[in-house]
Amino acid sequence: VFGPENFLNEVIWTYEDIGGKATPYFKRKHDNLFLYRKGEAHTFNVLRKPLSDSTVKRFEDYFDRAGTITYRRLKETNPGVFAKLNGVRDLDEVWLDRNNGAPLHDWWTGVSPLKVGFAEHAGYPTQKPEALVERVVRVSSNSNDLVLDCFCGSGTTAAVAEKLGRRWIACDLGRFAIHTTRKRLLAIPGVKPFVVQNLGKYE
Repeated sequence: VFGPENFLNEVIWTYEDIGGKATPYFKRKHDNLFLYRKGEAHTFNVLRKPLSDSTVKRFEDYFDRAGTITYRRLKETNPGVFAKLNGVRDLDEVWLDRNNGAPLHDWWTGVSPLKVGFAEHAGYPTQKPEALVERVVRVSSNSNDLVLDCFCGSGTTAAVAEKLGRRWIACDLGRFAIHTTRKRLLAIPGVKPFVVQNLGKYE
């Protein structure tokens, strides 16, 4: 799976932090996610985010009754903006959708890193927020697909997959990780039966 021929995207997850100690350099407040695909026929579900208030306000006179602006309507009503969009366009394709929002790009915001005291914090040092993992699972799988996490840690991926109706396999060499993941899964209302298997020695 991993190789230059299967590399699809780099996603930057960026986040803010209130207060904190001043440093003699710019604080590192982003993580890098690398997306790989198994082959050409990979799953990629487009995720969307709401249009910003400034975008809606700027183009509010050009939305039709359905709340969309097609390239055809943009060309007719705002040729200057249309001219700046490079490439051949399907004029009937939707450019802006007031109701469904815009496709998510490779710069992810709006997901805070976990802090002590957060409801989902399990005390695991490398734990990621469910909102972040949910984006990855939603974009790369469909209902009842199989999700594999080879280094499950606190069990976030398995928990998210379970809640989204995916099948899952979670692996880890650490005893604490398996215990944390099991406990977390059992706390999900209506969790489907699962088996904990120790295939060899832990740690």
